[in-house]
Amino acid sequence: MRLLPLPVQFVLFIILQVALSIGLLLYIQHSGEAQQQAFAQATEQFVQTQKSLDQLQENHANATAVAEKKLQEFTPGARVDVREQARALRQLAGLLETANAFADLRRAHGGNVFKLIELIEAQANTLIRASENVAGGSRADIIREQQRFTDITNEVLIDGFGSLRQASLTELNEQMGRLIRRGDHTASQVINAIMMFIGLQIVLLGLIFWLLSRQISTLAKITHRIVEGENVRSIPHQKRADALGKIARSVQQFRSSVVALSNSREQLKAMLKRHDQESMTRKQAEKQLKLTASIFDEVHEAVIVTDVFGYVERANSAAQDLLGVDTITLNQQPILNLLLDKSEKVVNPIWQHVLDNGEWQSEIDYTRSADKKTLILMASVRLIGTARENKGHVIVVLNDFTDIRQKERQMRFLAEKDPATHLLNRHHFIHLIDQHLAQNPKYATALVQIKVGAFSTIDETIGRHVAEEALTAIADRVDDTVHNHSGIARTDTDKLAFIIFDQDEETLQNHAAELIKQILDSLEPSFEIRGYHIEANPSIAVAHYPLEAQNADDLLRVADNGINRVLEQGGGALLNHAGDYSEQLERRFSLQQALPKALQNNEIRVVYQPQVNIANGRLTGFEALMRWRHNGEWISPDEFIPLAEQSEAIAEFTTWAMAQACSRVAEWRRNVGQDLSISINIPPQLLLREHIEKTLLAHAKAANLPPSSIVLEITESSFGQDPKLMVNVLHRLAMVGFGIAIDDFGTGHSSLAYISSLPVTKIKIDKVFVDKIEDNADAAKLLESILVMAETLEFDTVIEGVETESQMRILKATGRRLLIQGYYFSKPESEEFWDATFYQGTIPEYTVPDVKPQPRAG
Repeated sequence: MRLLPLPVQFVLFIILQVALSIGLLLYIQHSGEAQQQAFAQATEQFVQTQKSLDQLQENHANATAVAEKKLQEFTPGARVDVREQARALRQLAGLLETANAFADLRRAHGGNVFKLIELIEAQANTLIRASENVAGGSRADIIREQQRFTDITNEVLIDGFGSLRQASLTELNEQMGRLIRRGDHTASQVINAIMMFIGLQIVLLGLIFWLLSRQISTLAKITHRIVEGENVRSIPHQKRADALGKIARSVQQFRSSVVALSNSREQLKAMLKRHDQESMTRKQAEKQLKLTASIFDEVHEAVIVTDVFGYVERANSAAQDLLGVDTITLNQQPILNLLLDKSEKVVNPIWQHVLDNGEWQSEIDYTRSADKKTLILMASVRLIGTARENKGHVIVVLNDFTDIRQKERQMRFLAEKDPATHLLNRHHFIHLIDQHLAQNPKYATALVQIKVGAFSTIDETIGRHVAEEALTAIADRVDDTVHNHSGIARTDTDKLAFIIFDQDEETLQNHAAELIKQILDSLEPSFEIRGYHIEANPSIAVAHYPLEAQNADDLLRVADNGINRVLEQGGGALLNHAGDYSEQLERRFSLQQALPKALQNNEIRVVYQPQVNIANGRLTGFEALMRWRHNGEWISPDEFIPLAEQSEAIAEFTTWAMAQACSRVAEWRRNVGQDLSISINIPPQLLLREHIEKTLLAHAKAANLPPSSIVLEITESSFGQDPKLMVNVLHRLAMVGFGIAIDDFGTGHSSLAYISSLPVTKIKIDKVFVDKIEDNADAAKLLESILVMAETLEFDTVIEGVETESQMRILKATGRRLLIQGYYFSKPESEEFWDATFYQGTIPEYTVPDVKPQPRAG
């Protein structure tokens, strides 16, 4: 467009203005017509709706009038047929529900329409009921039915037609409001269109002026650039035939004149620039020289400048302060003689090294003459220039490393020593052991760890500082006895340790035994610390490499476990080969990790040991016992039950085992047609759960087993956790029918008075009371006294652990009612074994020795 003449550009602008004006007028006309049509349509729809409602209401009024007239004809005892009037009302309701005339009302006000329909239906139903009720009613009943019809008629007029007309009117108001808002919106759009039209007019005018000014501005900028001396290669608009073309050609002529002047100016500028650069270089050199001098004086490092012979030419104030000398003293001798304070034989070779190689660096000790303080200095010496013809200089930079080296020594001490006792700390001790094992892998090595039992007592009663002194004194005695080159270490708050080694294990064993005896002898006498007499009370454990551990961490772990074992046994003893106990702990930990998943992995089994009547050998029931098979190994109950009791696993296992046992015993009872009981040990973790009686009862009911056939065994130790709560729980269990037995009776500490207050029906006498009755009269008397007590308290009695015939004979000779459980009759067998036993419907009978009861005393 920039190539078009200016008159043509103005004509195009006028045509565009006319087109925009016509478009605006058409838009305004269309908006007005659409608004007028919407108002007419809304008004017409409202009028039609009102006509339909008027007609419907008129029909309803006629039908209601006829119905009311019928009502006036009602007399007591007479039946009046009003079905025609009711049908007329229902036809009106159907018309309102289906007629096209009310389609808009149903769509817009469906709730009001259907409410009116329901009211008209109710009016028809009221009329029918009134006819039915009058046949057997009085005059008062007729008046009541007429009043009821009048009420429902009023409700149709007010709540039905009234609310529908109100909703229709509300809709008209809302529609009119929407149309008014749409009209306002249309007016706003028209105003916006007019504003947009005005804006477009302004934009178009601006565009015309911008194009014109841009073309003129381009020529003006080119002219300015030419005046400024820039090289402009081409000038636009030279081919135009209008006024802009003439201006462009004049600018081109001006450009040619300026180029010639510009070349001369550039030559002059080049000459002036070279002069300025030379002046700048000279000023920078002077500034750099001043800066170097300032740095030399202000730098914190000690800096000394000497000639090639080592004599000081200049030293900054930091050097004078560090060395404690003035410039006169510095100039009296070569700098290395002053710093090293050595003979010429030592100093001269070092100085020659500097001259030959250009540098030398070393850490030196310098004693300041002023205060006799010895400093550790890092001396860096460098040759500047060349030493030939005595030219050049030597710069000596000194850094004070005294504090750094002191802190390094402190850090090394803290990394290796215990700050309180100055013994080796655990971390460094482990490092030394690993270093020893790496250097002497074939040597037998033992780590001896000593726990000082007196430490905690002193710490708690006298104070930590006295306890630390006592530990140091004990370590000194041990060190005097051991004479160990690796040193004594403090491996814990109250533990000391050291290592000994020999070429073979046997020699090491003898050496260790002798050495530990000497240590115990040395620690036998008491210590006097600040007026207190202190006994060491040592506990010792020994771990062996490579028999029990392969590295320092494992040696210490094994020794720690050994110390714990000694403490469990009362302390103040020696445990050699602590690895055995460590292996037990590792197995215990492994089982603890596997135990929670035992049920999930199908590893828990229930076995059943029979309980036999000693009088006739009849099977009366079983005790359900849990077994665990893990990784192909049967884990002893003595091993895994205590682990399970340390967590909630025992409660989970017992609940599962009870469900299994109840189910099996119930089936066996059905097979043999005889009552069989099942006993199961209930741990306190399960007993103390909320609503335990409901849980256990649910398992019994699920198996269709009466609770009276289930005996819950409780150990005496269970009462120690919460005796009152435990008693309450046992009474609740007894109330729902469960039998209660005391397991391992006589091994606990409960009093007979306490036990007699419990709802106990049975006691189980532990195996320990049976083992010695064959050859120990006292054991037999003790068992007899327990049986007498049980009989007096009317407890059923189960004897556990009966294994031999002689034991059976002694028990049979007592003449008391007993149930026997033990290997004499049967070991605990799996459910598959007992399934096969009871499959034919017979119950096993066991042989009991024929022994006559002995006469009872008294």
